[in-house]
Amino acid sequence: MDSRPSLLTLKFWNSLAAFVFIGAAFSVFFQKSPGGCGDYPQNFEVLYQGAAIGAVLGLLFHFSYPKIPYAFVAQPVLLTVIRYYLASMILGYAYAKIFAGQFPHLMSNMDARIIELSPMRVAWAFFGYSKGYQIFLGWGEFIPAILLLFRRTALIGALMMFIVMLNVFVINIFFDVCVKLRASASQAVSCAALALLSV
Repeated sequence: MDSRPSLLTLKFWNSLAAFVFIGAAFSVFFQKSPGGCGDYPQNFEVLYQGAAIGAVLGLLFHFSYPKIPYAFVAQPVLLTVIRYYLASMILGYAYAKIFAGQFPHLMSNMDARIIELSPMRVAWAFFGYSKGYQIFLGWGEFIPAILLLFRRTALIGALMMFIVMLNVFVINIFFDVCVKLRASASQAVSCAALALLSV
């Protein structure tokens, strides 16, 4: 049976980071939005609370490690759940892009002046302009998601997914796409997978 990792080891900090990221990611399911956007101040409060709860659970797990039967299996189980959750979530977005359905080419955008478009509509018009680019983006999400499903390729899949989700997160922030929390949750889950896989 594995002993409890020291507070000074990378394994401890990676495990704690994974708990924090998972807490932040699962907080998305407990958020209530007054509108359809999901980026309201109360949503961010719930996100921070989820991260804090994750940190507390991580510390409790660490300090009660010797008293928990089969505690050493918790990390592999958590990692497997993270890998399959992230892969299943991203595969949905990948299919939408591969079949050119996520960024429709809206005629309303063609009739509007650029200055009248919101940053999000500008981004959607850009991505929707080229079907080939949409398909390219879809395969960029599909390949890492498939790699995450297998233990031998999980680390390279997590690295690729981290880069892909960082790009999505940055686009959502700078183009004011109103699903920032969902993108940040996906980024948090990919960070958690990377943290656990790099132990």
